[in-house]
Amino acid sequence: MPPKKGKKGKKKTPAQLEEERRKAEEEARRLEEERLRLEEEERLRLEEEERKRQELIAAQHAAEDARITEELASLEDFFREVKRERAAASERREKQRAWEHARSCTHLPLASSRAELNTHEAHALSHEPKNVDEMLALAGDHEVLITDLENQRQLCLQEFDLARAEEAAQYMHRFHDHLSSILDRAAAYVLWRADELTVDQEEKTISVAHTHDEIRFGMWCNLTKNPRIKAITWPSIGVNLEVPKQITLQMLGMRCIHVPTDHHFSACTNKYMALGGVLGIDLVALHAPAKNLAGWTIRTVTPAMTSTTKLPYPSASSTADGAEPPNTTVTWALPEGTVVDENLPAVGGVWDFEQKCWRTDWVKSASVDREARTVTLTVVASGPMALLQERTRVLPFDRWHLRPTGGRGSNTAALTVYAKGLAEPIEFGIGEGSAWVAGPEDLPAIKPLLGVRTTPRQLLLLLSRAGLHLLPEERDAEFVEGVEIKDPEVERAMCEDLALLCGAFIVGSSRWNKVAGKDRCMARASEIVDWEGEGRTERKDADRVLSKEKMDRPTRPLCLMRRGAKGVCFVDALDKAVEFQKWEPPQPEPEPDPAGEVPPGTANTAATGSAAGQEDELPPVVEMPDWCRDEIAHDVVPYGNEQLYDSPYGEVHACALALLRGITTERVLDVEGNAEVCERLKASPDALDLAMRTSPLLTQAAAQLMLALRLFSFG
Repeated sequence: MPPKKGKKGKKKTPAQLEEERRKAEEEARRLEEERLRLEEEERLRLEEEERKRQELIAAQHAAEDARITEELASLEDFFREVKRERAAASERREKQRAWEHARSCTHLPLASSRAELNTHEAHALSHEPKNVDEMLALAGDHEVLITDLENQRQLCLQEFDLARAEEAAQYMHRFHDHLSSILDRAAAYVLWRADELTVDQEEKTISVAHTHDEIRFGMWCNLTKNPRIKAITWPSIGVNLEVPKQITLQMLGMRCIHVPTDHHFSACTNKYMALGGVLGIDLVALHAPAKNLAGWTIRTVTPAMTSTTKLPYPSASSTADGAEPPNTTVTWALPEGTVVDENLPAVGGVWDFEQKCWRTDWVKSASVDREARTVTLTVVASGPMALLQERTRVLPFDRWHLRPTGGRGSNTAALTVYAKGLAEPIEFGIGEGSAWVAGPEDLPAIKPLLGVRTTPRQLLLLLSRAGLHLLPEERDAEFVEGVEIKDPEVERAMCEDLALLCGAFIVGSSRWNKVAGKDRCMARASEIVDWEGEGRTERKDADRVLSKEKMDRPTRPLCLMRRGAKGVCFVDALDKAVEFQKWEPPQPEPEPDPAGEVPPGTANTAATGSAAGQEDELPPVVEMPDWCRDEIAHDVVPYGNEQLYDSPYGEVHACALALLRGITTERVLDVEGNAEVCERLKASPDALDLAMRTSPLLTQAAAQLMLALRLFSFG
């Protein structure tokens, strides 16, 4: 039997229901009031904590600003004297350049004189050359002036005068436009007066070739459809073309111009640059022929007499059925001084005016005859063409170091750069206001420039023209894996800071620099303590000190970080560290485990420099942990946190010289274990005194070379 149903409860009266409702509302109101009270208490607590944190941050910033101000005041006389000596040297160099220019008795303007440039430009625009020779002479003047302006631009960049550098670039663009116009007029002149030129009666063609300085100019005109022509040659300018029938079966002209400068360099959107100048090959329309009437020569005078009409190549008709465009094989002689590395494959390109880049797919084949010093390209398009090199061929830099040479107080230094794809490092010598290439001697592009002394950026420009490009720009970063462009002002400040140490320290790269952030630059500095003879400052000594990272020796490398524009601090991050370690005060050594195992959490790989037991092999660079990027890499000092703020790592000082004096902040030294750490984080007074007595012209040249190489952005 199913169980009996229970009796229903007594139905509540309306009064009882009302009472229950009232009690529920009262409880809900009480709970809401309690919630609001707790929220208000929490809000007030957080506000108070934030107020205290902001007060602490303000106090920390004030203490930091006071420290930096005091340090700058203590170094004011030093920096004033450095600035005075450098300004005097710059004035002497400017006067020397002006004197050498005047002594050369050239009619060209001084590239640093705005007045002379404007006068020359006005005269060039108003001058009307009478024949091809005069036109090429004027074009040659412009080419020389463009080269001088590029040298002037590099000097301005070297001295951080960006306004004058941009002004020089604008002059370059204007003179290049005028140069192109002159060469176009020269071609038009040949076409317009073709009847006066010698005609090959058998082939019914006209061939003209001129050269002026480093400009080569050639014109060829086909006066009839002539299928027998297989090649066009200009022996006097070293250019030869093997042309398809699509050209020889047309009545047209061909213009050939070779200039030694890559005028497309600044506009190029891919990774290539021309090596050995640019050769322009263009098909042009013939002008209306002159008529002879009753002893008179009648020519049609039109605007075309001072310009040419380019014809497309390949033509639309030749590729209308989807056929491959016809090939043209071009061979030309390389200019003197151009070095082609035999270990690299030859790469050619044709300039694409729409995409603003060198098109390697428009070149079917490329080869270089190094004995004959000629380059041969098989192309499917006309226009500017060149043998190419990659601007980023040796980027990124693997590592580098800067060291004094010649013994104590010699005022010379060496910058050694280990670059990708080079078996031996590139070594630069640095002197007072000059730099030169010291090796490797077997690198083709370097051989002709060994020992040539000039300004740092001018030296790199000469290397670039010879075939070794070491002047990276921000646009190159997209073609180089794993680099982040540093803030230019931060990178400049770091280079100047480290260069001041080059007379007494070995300064080297830090593998953590590339992941430190765009407004942070990192490097290492090792004090030189042995000056016997020329001192332990050879390349092998620098390599050993920076690779071993023996922290228990006087030569221990200290890791420095430039924190934006504010200053420099120590960072606990040697190259052998697996990752940055959050700093903690030294702890007593733990009792050894009976099994011989190290208790977990006691090894500080960043402080000891060990990397999983490997002393010579570095672990791969890993991405910074978030806490490290935020607290060390980005803010350096974790403002608002008393425990971490009391670390000797991260305390910002005005410059490297001030930082290496040592940390004397009582708050930091009062923390147990910090005094021992701070004792390691400083240089000897003798080393700092020697660094401050190093020639300001040497340290300036070192900073200029480091910045021109963009060692922190691409290293």
